[in-house]
Amino acid sequence: MNDEKLIMKSFEAKLYIEDNSATIEFDVTMKGEYDEDYTPDWNFGIIENKWIPKKKKLSQTAPRTRLGLSVYNKDDMMMVGEIFQTDYKGDLHMIITSNSMDPKAGEATEEELIQEENLAKEISLQFLDLWLKGKQCIKYNYIYPHDEPTHLPLPQKHIRKEVPWTKKDVVGTTTFAPPEGYKIRSVRKVSADVASWDIYIKKPGETEFVYHKTYVEEIDTESDLEMRDVYQQIKHNKLSKTYTDGTPAKCVPTERDEDGTLKPKEN
Repeated sequence: MNDEKLIMKSFEAKLYIEDNSATIEFDVTMKGEYDEDYTPDWNFGIIENKWIPKKKKLSQTAPRTRLGLSVYNKDDMMMVGEIFQTDYKGDLHMIITSNSMDPKAGEATEEELIQEENLAKEISLQFLDLWLKGKQCIKYNYIYPHDEPTHLPLPQKHIRKEVPWTKKDVVGTTTFAPPEGYKIRSVRKVSADVASWDIYIKKPGETEFVYHKTYVEEIDTESDLEMRDVYQQIKHNKLSKTYTDGTPAKCVPTERDEDGTLKPKEN
């Protein structure tokens, strides 16, 4: 059996705001030198930071639940990315919440968790607002823990150029409200829209990305509608029991092991 088949492809993601764009940065661990599947199989998800404060004075003032944006691996439904804060120098800092991927989350005080979870919610809404306006950037870094190919894939940055969602009148009906100032086009009556993406690459030894090429793809209108639903859920700190098409929403309960690492909760 080929050794590459024994190694599961994995990836982690950082979600942050950079240059007024909602940015997702993937670190993709490749299976081996012959692996040519460069795109991780991911989707957006929602983190539910739910806990009961131990101190009575906190329980009287702090909401028990805060929702935040995340990214999960579609292969196993586990969270692989969460919101980061960008400081004035442009450096990234993970926001520590009760369900953060960082094992140090178990050491945070209740006061720290309240502050961080409020911040995660705030940045999540800012991120989604930019994403829904078409201000999107996706970065890919490729990691080879074992055999490297002769020609390594270069780090990439994809920047969306078009702004497909505008302040036009609603065509048809929708089941939920969009963010303030935006109206939704109906999936049933809108002709196919396309988005243009510029790809930038970072050559060996270089520190800056340079333009490589442009490609066009059809906009997944249903996906954008789902993201608007995610916006509303996070805004109101209330998880929906169903997706926008009426199917039951999937939930993966987690717990921490002895090292503080998140894992699926055993029944």
